[in-house]
Amino acid sequence: MNDTKIGTKEAISLVLTIVIAHVILSMPKHLISNIKSSILLNLVFVSLILIGICFIIVKLFKNFPGLDILDISEYLGGKTLKTILGISFISYFIISSSILLREFCEAIKIVYYPMTNIFFVILLFIIAVAITNKLEFSSTLKTNLIIVPFVLVSMAFLFGSNLRNFSFDRIFPILGTGFVNTFIIGIGNIYSF
Repeated sequence: MNDTKIGTKEAISLVLTIVIAHVILSMPKHLISNIKSSILLNLVFVSLILIGICFIIVKLFKNFPGLDILDISEYLGGKTLKTILGISFISYFIISSSILLREFCEAIKIVYYPMTNIFFVILLFIIAVAITNKLEFSSTLKTNLIIVPFVLVSMAFLFGSNLRNFSFDRIFPILGTGFVNTFIIGIGNIYSF
């Protein structure tokens, strides 16, 4: 196994790829279905909470320079906490990536292959990912580094070309379906970030 480290640019492009896929495929649908017209207010509220959480995390990580979260959990709770946290991360990544793959393949199926069984569309993506990872991981990183700027530019273009369809009248009522949905239930939108 090749023990190649991921560079800063490659890591940023990987994170952007995940965020872009999540923002395009699932986040808007879940936000709109839960809190309706108070999305903007909820996003500001959740963003402020997340900035605070990130500030706390950064402050806490300053006490453990050069360590990742698994190393810190081993320091704080021994092998047991490290194992529990590791299994939690693995479970989260498997579940979230499978949900994201399913939603992405559903979108592909609806647009391009309406008569095809979803199983075959998912299988093709799994085969492609398996072959790509078998070849070499660094080639995937470099390809991703090239593609991400094009995706960002196309997203900005799509957003800009749809600006005429946005209406500020649709943000009213400002609290959407109520205070509880916007601030209490809407706090669950932290997972979107």
